[in-house]
Amino acid sequence: MPQTRLKPLIHLSQGNKEAKTQVFFDLYALGRDFVLFVSGGEAHIGAVACGLAGQAQEISIAGHKEGELVQEVANALSLVISQRVLVVGGIHYPALDPHQIEVILVHARNLTRQLQEEMAALKLGFELE
Repeated sequence: MPQTRLKPLIHLSQGNKEAKTQVFFDLYALGRDFVLFVSGGEAHIGAVACGLAGQAQEISIAGHKEGELVQEVANALSLVISQRVLVVGGIHYPALDPHQIEVILVHARNLTRQLQEEMAALKLGFELE
């Protein structure tokens, strides 16, 4: 069966694939709400967080470490938009060292700020008077 691939409203990336630090943010609209996929390396679902008004609930798959990251991103985005946001995270590069993990987290935080700015510029998720 052919698959239909949706095009993200916003696609962002930062980092380096060869250094195993590349992170992708892909934002999609779902009605008035938003779904953000955070991925890198071998994409998968490791954790999800749903946020509204700066409060996010997170669920992680056993053995996955993306939970804190998706909750942080969902909190940050839901503070600046007036809609719900679901963040799905799955970043997997084999044999990462602590420095690479820290670089990935820095990239994800940078992408979160960049996404907030781009959503504001496009008025995505903001109530218009």
